[in-house]
Amino acid sequence: MRTAREVKTVEKSGMEYLHYPLKEKLVETLDRYPVQLVTDLDTLELSFNVDGLPLFKSSGKSMWPILCAVMLSPVTIFPTALTCGTKKPTDLAFLEDTVTDLTEVLANGLDYRKKNIKVQEISSRLLQLKSSIPSIFARTPRGLDELERWKATEFRQFLLYTGRLVLKGVLREDLYNHFLTFSVAIGLLVCPTLVQPHHHYAQNLLQYFVEKGCELYGATFLVYNTHTMLHLSTDAIRFKGLDNCSAFVFENHLQTIKKMVRSGKNSLAQVANRLEENLNRPIAQQKNKSSKKRKDQAYQLDDGESCEVVAMVEKEGKVLCRVYRHPEPLFSEPCSSFLVGVYKYEKRNMVMEWIPTTKIWRRAIQVERKSSTIFMAVLHQA
Repeated sequence: MRTAREVKTVEKSGMEYLHYPLKEKLVETLDRYPVQLVTDLDTLELSFNVDGLPLFKSSGKSMWPILCAVMLSPVTIFPTALTCGTKKPTDLAFLEDTVTDLTEVLANGLDYRKKNIKVQEISSRLLQLKSSIPSIFARTPRGLDELERWKATEFRQFLLYTGRLVLKGVLREDLYNHFLTFSVAIGLLVCPTLVQPHHHYAQNLLQYFVEKGCELYGATFLVYNTHTMLHLSTDAIRFKGLDNCSAFVFENHLQTIKKMVRSGKNSLAQVANRLEENLNRPIAQQKNKSSKKRKDQAYQLDDGESCEVVAMVEKEGKVLCRVYRHPEPLFSEPCSSFLVGVYKYEKRNMVMEWIPTTKIWRRAIQVERKSSTIFMAVLHQA
């Protein structure tokens, strides 16, 4: 095979830049797999990564490749763009070609060997979960293309719930288990009923997460924010759960203040006037809003089973439910997922039953799969 001697590059984001068309690279990559593996391929899952790669210790020269992973067995990785320079990218223009290519492939699929293959990636997995997220969540999942605009509550949702689903089979197994270590630890510390009996275990998980992170991602993983995680269990015990010492309540109020500004003129005065007007308003007690939407009918029972309420009308203190029995753990590392209220059920183990309302324990997120249903306990204080 002859290697091209001249590589034509352009300048983007203050760096030398080279683009590889995504469709062409996907076809080239699929051609390298055994024929029997790709013949019946209907969907293709992709994962993308962007990170800096220092080239020499003696200079600041580095590359910022955009990498695409084809999630088949084995996983194959190729660049969709290469950049090189003495400084970090000055802007995000170097992402534009890949984003354009990916948008087109997601919309129209990939034509390969006289068939059209549907392409999926983490963003599409997240978006598929939108219909499963209960109304008690302030936001439903958004794709990674909007990551820069994610709010803190969205990162919490990803860490405690959706990330456990969408990263499985996409991340390398050791990286996925590392993520689960952090997810379980924070899940234990954020839940008022779990923090007291399990805070020592959560602390051990956080210690492992920090130490293993250095091994997996290098010394740059050990920034100050990572180190502060080692003190979270102490705060959780002191305040009886991380939600009681979080800044979410202030973030929500900032949005309230923002809504008080109607124009760019005298913004501060507008806020001051609205605050003055609100002083005389009585503080109303917050009421739980009832919802008939299916996504709001998932619960866990006090005996390890889960249910979906079908009829909200009570009959002798009972409600009609689809009850799911014989749970299996969704994951077993770093512990059984049962510890944080994550259960997987085969659909054949579902029965209709009238359940006493006193048995309904806590809200859950219900996610339907082809032959199974997953219930995840809502751990944080909504």
